[in-house]
Amino acid sequence: MFKRLTACLAAFAAVGLSAAASAQDTPAHHYFAQMETTWDAAISPDGSHVALGCSPSGLREVCIYDLSGQAQMRRVSPPAGSRFYGMRWASANHLLISLSSLQTINSINGIYEVDYTRLLSFDIRDNQSALMMRQFGGSLSTLSNISSLLINDDDNIAMQITLATNTDDDRTGSRIGGSQDFQTIVFEVDLNDGEYGDRIVNSARLSVLDFVLNADGEVIARVLYDNESNAYSIRAGRRGNDDLYAANHPIDLPYIFGPIDDSSALAIFMPDGVGLQRLDLETGEFSAFDFPVNRAGAVLDPSTGELVGFEGVSRSNQLPVTRFDIDEELQTLQNQLANALPESAVNLVSWTPDRNTLIVEARDQGRPATFYLFERDSMALSVLATEQDFVQQFELPEVRTLSYPARDGLDIPAILYTPPASRRAEGPLPLILMPHGGPRARDTASYNWQAAALAYEGYAVLQPNFRGSVGFGGSFEAAGYGEFGGAMIRDIADGARYLAAQGITREDYCVFGGSYGGYAALMLALDDADAAQCAIAFAPVTDPLSMLSRYRNNDDNANDIIEYWERYMGSRFQSDEDIYAQSPRRRAATLERPVLLVHGADDLTVPIDQSNWFVENAQSTGLVSFVPMAGEDHYLGSVTVRVRLMDETINFLRQHYPAN
Repeated sequence: MFKRLTACLAAFAAVGLSAAASAQDTPAHHYFAQMETTWDAAISPDGSHVALGCSPSGLREVCIYDLSGQAQMRRVSPPAGSRFYGMRWASANHLLISLSSLQTINSINGIYEVDYTRLLSFDIRDNQSALMMRQFGGSLSTLSNISSLLINDDDNIAMQITLATNTDDDRTGSRIGGSQDFQTIVFEVDLNDGEYGDRIVNSARLSVLDFVLNADGEVIARVLYDNESNAYSIRAGRRGNDDLYAANHPIDLPYIFGPIDDSSALAIFMPDGVGLQRLDLETGEFSAFDFPVNRAGAVLDPSTGELVGFEGVSRSNQLPVTRFDIDEELQTLQNQLANALPESAVNLVSWTPDRNTLIVEARDQGRPATFYLFERDSMALSVLATEQDFVQQFELPEVRTLSYPARDGLDIPAILYTPPASRRAEGPLPLILMPHGGPRARDTASYNWQAAALAYEGYAVLQPNFRGSVGFGGSFEAAGYGEFGGAMIRDIADGARYLAAQGITREDYCVFGGSYGGYAALMLALDDADAAQCAIAFAPVTDPLSMLSRYRNNDDNANDIIEYWERYMGSRFQSDEDIYAQSPRRRAATLERPVLLVHGADDLTVPIDQSNWFVENAQSTGLVSFVPMAGEDHYLGSVTVRVRLMDETINFLRQHYPAN
């Protein structure tokens, strides 16, 4: 059965390449630029169906397979102008799919565009879909709004929304903007038509910030918060005035991961360095866990919603790894499968409530992942799909991890791609520095299609995790604060000098990056022109200070976003000299190296104005090539934009920094 499914997947995936790149003389980078064959995987609660994130038409879709072979594959495509980015089974018959879309909004402040996130319910019985809670509009219907799957009800789930109210009792859809009151409601929502029905619980005007429900839909805890006094408290159950926990939190609030221990306790990440705590819902006692975690990467059981583990990155091979610290059974299963499979990193990604049927993701450094289906009763393990089929015909680049000293002595972790042996020239290699975006992010040794494509062309590609990157400890992250255009940029350049000193690469280099990585590329072209021969920037920030002004006081999470930018940039009230030094826009007229800019016209994360400003100010240099792309956003979400980006990049490199 599973062999037939794998063959079907491979044949179906080939449609994408034949449509995008069918000629015999197709450049290799077109194959690397194809969308992922499989970008996600989930098993239905009854184990009868598997949903795979697929991309047969050159953009993200979902393919649903009947494992018995009795029904044809269902293919779910995003509505026009939308893109898929996640999925989760809500019942044996309903798959929930996250999507985002660009919307034009008319307001008293004018017309502006926003990126709305919504939730789509797809019924495999009649192949019909429905938008969940569409009456509310905006971004109030996402996977994160699910409070409970109501596991004893196949047709409904519980979804929570929090609505701010002003003095006229109007709903604003935001907790920010001067409003001191907000209303939190948990609705029963129909999976068949998306309509909300009965209110499971309603906070009225009591400033309830959050309700915590168990898998049956019972309220086991609620969180109260007062905007004026910053008073935060946790209380058990639906009603009652006794606080299990109460304190003032003016900045960072405790973060509830979810229930644990059959919903008898909560797992809470406490601020101010306290870390992960267990709160007993009967006694109110706190106890610490004996393992370190951060707020990112919580893994919840797909049916109960209980916290079972955390996503992380292995220190030994820099590959993603899930630690089921809270669930011994899942950790034992993962360890057994890791011993049985040849790959370096093995993770459980989806499982049925009885934990008999599981989907396993396994990968090696710099190689596309393989997804396996494991049936525990029969001990059957079969290949389900691969992350990327199109590059299997090529000898892939070599990938390894390393670290190097920054000029102030800080140790900088990094990933290095080098050309496959058959395509590697003699002597030191030409180098492309490829800094990640964020900047609060990190690179891992997982397969990276851009790095692989460039290495296949004959370049060494270095992905430095400069100071400020996450996952290397709080002090390493904090070392990046205030260094947006300073030490973080120097860390990247120091990687080039280290590789040259080791005889691995030449002393010169080119830089390729997107978002903050694009900003870094421009900064290196300006600050290190002796070594940096060129820069390629996709959707770059060119005027960091202007990003702060984008977030109006009434935007959701505006305060957090502004705090994030200021933390890395330093105070917005710094000197004019400092502002000039870290602004490629203001320094563009001094450019001495060729630059390629590529930017999506519909990018709301980093607006295309950021590139337009740089192009205008650098016009006198004659060194900037600008490729605006109509209809594209920030996320390279289609094969068309990925192929276009690599075409422009390879042609630019061959002109300004050839590999041979």
